Amino acid sequence: MRRKIAILGSGNVATFIARALRKANNSITQVYSRNFENATTLAKKINADPIDNISHLRDEADMDVYIIAITDDAIGEVAAQLQTDNKIVLHTSGATSKEILRSTSINYGVLYPYQSLRKGDLIDVNTMCMFFDGSNEETIQMIEELAFEITSYAIQVNDEERLRYHLAAVFANNFSNHLFALAEKMLQDQGLDFENLKPIILQTAQNAMLQSPARNQTGPAIRGDEKTISKHLELLKTDDHLKNIYLDLSNSIKNFIPNAPEETEIETED
Repeated sequence: MRRKIAILGSGNVATFIARALRKANNSITQVYSRNFENATTLAKKINADPIDNISHLRDEADMDVYIIAITDDAIGEVAAQLQTDNKIVLHTSGATSKEILRSTSINYGVLYPYQSLRKGDLIDVNTMCMFFDGSNEETIQMIEELAFEITSYAIQVNDEERLRYHLAAVFANNFSNHLFALAEKMLQDQGLDFENLKPIILQTAQNAMLQSPARNQTGPAIRGDEKTISKHLELLKTDDHLKNIYLDLSNSIKNFIPNAPEETEIETED
């Protein structure tokens, strides 16, 4: 079904969703951004009209779906300016309740890509998870259709579940990436090559795909190797920030009580 969609936003998520839905043969009619240049940049990619004022959105008769893909703090402000009786209005946030759109339309919901997105990144959409939810069964069905036009991996979750998934992603993605950045800087400051760490990073991620990460833990903290820990802390004695991170994570590993499933045997080729 070809839908007429307006995208409110021009950042990473807006760009990804707009291009994905356009590829699925939907008509992206307009792109709104407070910065007209940003709106124009995205609009050119998807054959849409750029606008920098919400009042310039087309009449409801010319629209099926409005997708608000902006920073969380601005969703309420933009939604308040977008009054529609029964058109579908969505936001794309992982940490914001769908109810923030309640006063905008009777048909509202969420289309949340569970992935770090940056313009220009190559994303395998077939393995990317999309979370969705809606205000009523008919709306949920429509949003689900949109989600499956983007990826083959889409799941309905409620507001609390989505927020918990978002929190888990901060630990698994944002925090781990920051640790990669700290490790990179630590090595570079000593004239050492971060490239040599990349095979470990890759193997760690691959292991997490095969079984519970709780069963994959290695290192001095899980072994109770205080001698090695002391050597590491000696290297960090002039950097209280890194020293405290090291101690906090080591103590977390030592005190962690896993809630992992029974270990399953992984088949390998002879």
